[in-house]
Order: sequence, then structure tokens, then C-alpha cells
Amino acid sequence: MRALVVAMACVFFAAGTPAVGAEPRGEDPALSLREAIARARLHHPSLRASRLLLDQAQAAARSAEAEKGPRLTLTSALSGSGQGEKAPQGGWDTKLAVSQPLFDAFKAQDALQLASLLRLKAESDLAASDLALQYDVSRFYLEALRAQAQVSAAQLDIARARSQVGVAKARLRGGAGTELDVLQVEALLASAQDRRLQAQATHEAALNALEALVGQAPQSLRPDPGTALLLVTVDGAGASAALLQRPDLRTLEINRRIQELTAVQRSRAKLPTLEAGGNVGASPFGGASYGVTGTLSWGVFDAGRLDGPIAQARLEAERAAALLEAGRLSAILEIRRAQAALRTSEERVELTGQQQAASARALQLSLLRFERGVGTSLETLQALTSLNQAQSAAIAAKFDDYAARLKLTQALGLPVEAMLASE
Repeated sequence: MRALVVAMACVFFAAGTPAVGAEPRGEDPALSLREAIARARLHHPSLRASRLLLDQAQAAARSAEAEKGPRLTLTSALSGSGQGEKAPQGGWDTKLAVSQPLFDAFKAQDALQLASLLRLKAESDLAASDLALQYDVSRFYLEALRAQAQVSAAQLDIARARSQVGVAKARLRGGAGTELDVLQVEALLASAQDRRLQAQATHEAALNALEALVGQAPQSLRPDPGTALLLVTVDGAGASAALLQRPDLRTLEINRRIQELTAVQRSRAKLPTLEAGGNVGASPFGGASYGVTGTLSWGVFDAGRLDGPIAQARLEAERAAALLEAGRLSAILEIRRAQAALRTSEERVELTGQQQAASARALQLSLLRFERGVGTSLETLQALTSLNQAQSAAIAAKFDDYAARLKLTQALGLPVEAMLASE
């Protein structure tokens, strides 16, 4: 009987740790993380909206540039008059007028500069949307891989538990075991089945979320189980340099410049403006005519109407500068926290690996002890439970480490491509 027990126990022990990277046969090629990101960047409407915003900013820049040029206006009118029995008299009166601002208190120049800043802001917003989309795809992609690894581990736990149920029932029939042994192993089997059910639900939810980003049906989505993320390291100088490439901080910097320009624009409303114009006209009754005009406009006194908006604009510029400084401090803190979380996750990967190896060895020794008659089935059951827990902890530590790497790389403002091995 003991030889039967050992033989059946060795069946589930020989299966070992589930191969997280194992790829099912007979399926479509796996979708790499790089390919998933590329599809999302083509498909997702958030990037299309950001690109349209950039197009609008470029159109505004062209409009501001056109304001610097002259204006040419052609007018033509038909007139007629008469009195009593006299035949009405009339004709066409045509006039061509041109005007050119000579000094517009820098309005066109400021408008052009503002349009340029808005274009830069649109570019920064597009970069921010692009980065956010990349990391959203990566998180759901890794979540799907984590759930798939948990499903595989649970399936192996189920196979081991079922084998152990057979052993317990065989011992019960032979009078060497008790009903309690059978019930304990059946509880272990039910626990493994519950883990598989939960992992399958998480896997399906992650695929559905990924489908919304990449535009591919969940049934055909199969993330590559061999995916690995490289570690991006950074020192103090690198963290400072990262502040220059984060698009959210670039947006705050541009907002500050926009508010400063707005304050300057409002203060220039007190400056005079000068415009020159000329016209040439023709009429059947009066012949040709021409004229030249020059217009000077200067608001000498407005009872302080402009002072309030100017003060508000300056205060808004100061506020934008404070928000920029707060954003930089927040980014530095985010990087430091991500670095600390990464160090912890790396230590957990090493510890859970040691735990898994020790648990596997403990199960092996419990089987040997049982074979030699110095161990009990309870020892084997406890060793099997410990191995199941160690495998789950190792899977969690691995993907927590990947999540920490993602968070640090995102905090540095780098694309996901920086973490992927070159093909």
C-alpha cells in the first residue's frame, strides 16, 4: 500500500512548477506587447482627438500669421435717383480700398506667439496621451499574463490534489487512512478549483479591457507568455533629466508661458495703434477718385478698466508658475517612490524563489519520509499546500516586479519601448 501511495504522489510531484512561459499548441501566434501597443496607437480614439487638437493649433498659427498682412477690399454699389417725370439717373459706384496696420501694439506678434505656444501644448498633450495609452495597454497585457499564469498554476494544483485524493481513498479502503485524510485533500482540491475559477475570471476581464484598447476581439487575443520587461535604472542626475522629458511637466511649463504672455498682451492694450489706408474709386457721374488716410488710436483714459484684467493675468501667471513647481516636486517624489517599490519587488522575487525551491524540496523529503515509514500523510499534505502557496507567491512577485518597472519607467517619462528587448 505504501508503495502505491508513493507512486501516485510522485505523479503530481514530478509535474513540478508550472511553466509560465509555456505556449499552447495549435493556436494563432501570440500578440507581443510591442504589437499590442502599435495597434492601440492606430486604433484608439484618444490619440485621434489629440492629433485633431494639434491640427487646430496649427490652423490657429496660420491665422495669426495672416493678421500681419494688408487687407484689400472691393465694394461696388448700384444707385439711382429721380424726381417727377424726369428719368431716373444712377450708376455703379466701385471702390477698391487697402489697409495696412503700421503699429498694432504688438497684437499680431503676440497672437502669433500664443498660437505657437498652443501648438507646443497640443504636441505635449498628444505625447502625454500617447504615453498614457502605452502604459494602459502594458498594464492590462501583464494582468492577462498574470491571470494566465495563475490559471496554469491552479490547474497543476488541481492535478496534484486529485492525485492525492486517489491516494487518500486508496489508503482508506486499505484501512491505512481515515475519512479525515480524504476530506482534507478534497478541501485542498476545492481550494485549487476556486483559485482557477477566480484566475479565469480575472483573465477574461483583462482581455476585455485590452480589447477596448487594441481593437481586437478577446477570443483572438493571446498575449505572449514569454514577455519580459527590462529594468531601466536611473541615478540622481537621470531623475533630474527626466523632469525635462515628462510631457505633463512640459504642459505645465507651456501653460506658465501662456499666462505670462496673456499678462503682457493685456498690458499692451494701453498702447496706441496706427493704421494706414488708401482707396481708389470710380463712378459714372464723378469719375475716378482716390484717397489716403492714417488713423491713430490711443485710449488716454479708461477709469482703470484695464488695470483689473492686467492684475488678474499677472496673478494667473504666478499661479501657473507655482503649479509648475508643485508638479516638479510631485514628479520627483513619484520617481523616488517608484524606485523604492522596485527595490522591494526585486527582493520579493528573490525571496519567493527561495521559498518555492524550499517548498519543492520539502515535498520531496516528505514523500521520502512517508516511503520509509517515518512520515505521515499529513506531512505530505502540508508540504503540498506550502508548495502551492509558494508558487502563487512567486507568480505574484514576478508580475509585481514588472508592474514596479512599468511605474518607474512611466515616472521617468520614457516610452514602454525602453523596457522591451530589441527584436
